[in-house]
Amino acid sequence: MEPPDFARLLDANLNRICEGLRVLEDYFRFTVPGPELAGCCKSLRHRVRHEPGRLWPDLPDLLWTHRDAVSDCGPTISLRLQVQGEIAHQHSTIRDLLTANCKRIQEGLRALEEAGRLLGQSDLARFFEDMRYQAYSLESDCLAAVANEPRSRLAAALRGLYGMASPEPATGRSALAVGLELLTAGVFVLQYRNKTADTVDQLADCQVLAAACHEQGALLIVNDRIDIALASGADGVHLGQEDLPVGVARQMAVKVRPGQPFWIGQSTHNPEQARAAAAAGCDYIGIGPVFATATKADLRAPVAGLEYVRWSATTLDLPHVAIGGIGPGNVAQVVAAGARCCAMISAINQQPDLVDTARLVQQQMLALL
Repeated sequence: MEPPDFARLLDANLNRICEGLRVLEDYFRFTVPGPELAGCCKSLRHRVRHEPGRLWPDLPDLLWTHRDAVSDCGPTISLRLQVQGEIAHQHSTIRDLLTANCKRIQEGLRALEEAGRLLGQSDLARFFEDMRYQAYSLESDCLAAVANEPRSRLAAALRGLYGMASPEPATGRSALAVGLELLTAGVFVLQYRNKTADTVDQLADCQVLAAACHEQGALLIVNDRIDIALASGADGVHLGQEDLPVGVARQMAVKVRPGQPFWIGQSTHNPEQARAAAAAGCDYIGIGPVFATATKADLRAPVAGLEYVRWSATTLDLPHVAIGGIGPGNVAQVVAAGARCCAMISAINQQPDLVDTARLVQQQMLALL
């Protein structure tokens, strides 16, 4: 009987741990940005990669000279258990995905800890033990973040340029074409606003945009029409002061999509309306018009100004979108007043090079935040 090959055990578990940490790191880096968690995962991953070699200088050479993936029986065992239905091949929820990778990290660290003791590498064993306890804390932090994930995702999306997909007669672009170009420019959230098309065409547009947004990791919000938002698979609806009440819209969303996030935003023009929207359960609000605008000829509200932006940013614990007369020339003032997300319509959508203009504004805003 051949002696135990602890080198292969060490190599496999080091790789397994780092792979698990990379999954968590990328999730909190790209999918639902969480800089602190992403940084923690990256720090742990680098420590697992480099600290063992410092504690046991012969270890790096030992690992690669004993690696033998061809004779590993693990894939065959996993396939047999999947066929028998004893282990799942897919994760049904984000929580399951994160939990599985946290357990993979913890189990790998325990195996390395025990192997270190058997090999007489006490410093190495203590290092892996310490890392295992850090991994337990990491799991708690990840699951706590998932518990708040829906609101975190919305807050992460509401930064930079808030894309407005509306028909643009000046250039001949349809609302759908504008929306697709704004997504190409890299907006994180897109609102579909089309007052002229019939319901069938609006639904078709929103179905296309919802699929495109979800493929890119962006959110689609439908202006006014909660029926179209729910039917198309959009992520939410934006209501005006004279539209469907927020509470009624929430009841409709819960009936159609029980247990699923559905964002409801509302336009507000003063602190009284903002407080009412928050009390009604809005997920975010529109604030404005910040400056005079010709986009909405029927707008009855007076210019709210930068003071309303400052008040919203410092008073309400609610994401907001600044809108009205904002363009590349004055957006820095709006951001300086506290806005993290700004909507621009004519200043972007009427440009012949819409994608380039929107991309530059997005970059400009993100650099200011």
